[in-house]
Amino acid sequence: MLHLTPGPRVLNVIALICAFAASAVFANDLALNADSLAAEAAPVIATQPLSQTVKAGSAVTLFVVTRESDLAYQWKKDGFAIAAATRDSFEIASAQRGDSGNYTVDITNPSATTTSSTATLEVSPVSAASVAFQGRLFTAPRFVPEPGAVITAPIADGFARGATGGGNITPVIVTTAAEFKTQAESSAPAVITVSGTIDLRALPGVSIKSDKTIQGQNAAASIDGQLFIGPGVSNVIIRGLNLTYPTVPEDGAEISPPSLADFDALWSSPGGTLAALAGTGGTPLIISGASRIYVTHCSFFDAEGYLATVTGGADNVTFSWCEFYYQPGQPRLRLGMLIGAPSGETKPLHITLHHNWWSDLIEQRMPVTTYGHIHQYSNYFKPAPSTPNVAGTEARASSQLLSERNLYHSIASPLTKSSGGLIRTLGNTYTATTGTAPDTGSDNVFVPPYSYATLNNTGLPSAIATYAGNTAGALSASIQFGSMSIAETLFSIPVGGTFTLQASLTNIAGATYQWRLDNTPIPGATAASYTVSNAQLTNNGTYTATITLMDGDTIVSSPKTIALSVPFIAGENPPASNSGTGGGGGGGSPSVWFLIALTILAAHRIHSRK
Repeated sequence: MLHLTPGPRVLNVIALICAFAASAVFANDLALNADSLAAEAAPVIATQPLSQTVKAGSAVTLFVVTRESDLAYQWKKDGFAIAAATRDSFEIASAQRGDSGNYTVDITNPSATTTSSTATLEVSPVSAASVAFQGRLFTAPRFVPEPGAVITAPIADGFARGATGGGNITPVIVTTAAEFKTQAESSAPAVITVSGTIDLRALPGVSIKSDKTIQGQNAAASIDGQLFIGPGVSNVIIRGLNLTYPTVPEDGAEISPPSLADFDALWSSPGGTLAALAGTGGTPLIISGASRIYVTHCSFFDAEGYLATVTGGADNVTFSWCEFYYQPGQPRLRLGMLIGAPSGETKPLHITLHHNWWSDLIEQRMPVTTYGHIHQYSNYFKPAPSTPNVAGTEARASSQLLSERNLYHSIASPLTKSSGGLIRTLGNTYTATTGTAPDTGSDNVFVPPYSYATLNNTGLPSAIATYAGNTAGALSASIQFGSMSIAETLFSIPVGGTFTLQASLTNIAGATYQWRLDNTPIPGATAASYTVSNAQLTNNGTYTATITLMDGDTIVSSPKTIALSVPFIAGENPPASNSGTGGGGGGGSPSVWFLIALTILAAHRIHSRK
């Protein structure tokens, strides 16, 4: 065996080895302690919030468990902070469909913030108090009218403004298909109140005549079948109804048509009669060739075809505060709305779509338009988290779409155009959208001829979930706004002149202004009045003023069109004479420009002779 006698050098080496080992251990301890401190810096979640599926009206509690105290919490829905939701749990006393979404909570200590995993809440449209008929269900009323509440005639807006329906005629209550058909197809003005469920499926449909108001008695008022408003009909109001027409066999047999292409072929160049449209599938409401039609606070759901169509040159139609959706088990062709037939239209269809909820299981076409001049504002596109779609709003040939302050959430290909369609966007919001990116919306389109109001996109989801659809029949409530118009100082404005536009408010107090020219904001034009000095032809166009209120909602004025006149100089550019049947006109004094030209020519000849 070899024995080493430790000398000074050996001892030094041993000391160095020990020191190195000790430093390595110390460094490792430091790294472990650093990692431990870093881990302790961020809040640790012991129990994540859980996803839930509940019926409407149920109580819901989302909670999170942490390992620390003295933490700050902020719950969020779909990425937006929920006001006053700052505890370790978040409660919803009576969940409604608008509460469906993706929830997270941010947990913060003095050093860092931890975000929880996502909990998905799905609220079924079916509640314990729902009203059932024909195997389908309607959501229970969200409002209970006060005793003695008076039903008043609605005030139509948008392109349908001026529609009065049956006016203030004493309503007649109908409870059967026969009663409804008699009243709706009468040539006399009428206000028809639907009580309970009217089943029209045994009929080819009901052709509504002019000067009618068709309204629900309450949130359970429903029509199962097809309503048709045809050519020559005008001044119809439909409000506070559940409208459906699912013709799928109960045994789940295949429907006809079997494909979207076949279905489009059925709608190409549709005729103007109910019989001609009979093969286009189960659509609850068909408007073809009619005018001044106002549809408000209706719930459209479960159709074999589209939920609603506007074709055949129909004009001046508004859908407001409506809900569009499908329930599980419906056919794969779950289409929203058709505006303008794929072929055969010959003139623009002026349609307003505002404050509508495009909701669960609509696969596409919210809407799709050909030849439509559509003003779509403050619409909420938000299906339940488990109901993905294929496409959103589509502008096709000869269409113009003004899309303003709409909120697209979890929508595939939200806003697209093809075949020469035009889109102008103002203030839209896109959240968690997929597929084709939304159109940039920079095209020149029409300017709406009326005043209107848009909601702040942050508050839009709760407002739509509260008010859209048939919430209380004819007593369904809407958010009320004021209006704004523009006064001008001169009626005839020459080039080089001055004009002033003044915003005039009704029932609103101003906050901030923004003037627009042909839908485009004018830089620096942010006062109640707008003045142009030394006006030029580039100042021609259609002007509107927007006012943003303290809560972020906006009022847009009715428009004012400025067309500058070119000063007329005596003898210059005289109008052509078309007198006589042969030969020229002639005569009269030469124009100023003609005399100038002669002078220049004479000077040139004199100069050339020198």
